[in-house]
Amino acid sequence: MTTIWNVEPDEIPEAFLQGSPKGTPPSAEGNAIRNLQEGKTIAFPCRWKHSEQKSRKLKNGKWSYHRVCMGTNFAHVTANREGFRIKSTCKDKIVYVQYKVAIQ
Repeated sequence: MTTIWNVEPDEIPEAFLQGSPKGTPPSAEGNAIRNLQEGKTIAFPCRWKHSEQKSRKLKNGKWSYHRVCMGTNFAHVTANREGFRIKSTCKDKIVYVQYKVAIQ
C-alpha cells in the first residue's frame, strides 16, 4: 500500500515551485516561451537533437522522411503547459516560435 501525506507550503522544494519536473532550473528558452505575448515571435539558437523520421510509404515502395527537431517539440510542450498554441520551426539551427492562439 502506498503512503500519502500532506505537505506544508514551506516544505515544497524550490525547483518544484518553479515548475521544473526534474528539479533543474528553467532554461532561458523556456522562460522566453512562457513570457511570449500574442502576435509576437522569438528566435534562439537550437541546442536540441535532430533526427529523421519516416513519414509515409510512397507509391514506389520507398519511404519519405522528415526532419524532427526536439527544440520545436520543447517549444510546443512549454506553450501548451502555459495555455497557448504556437507555430514553430527550426531552420539552420535557429528555432523560431510564434504565438498563435490561447487555448480555450
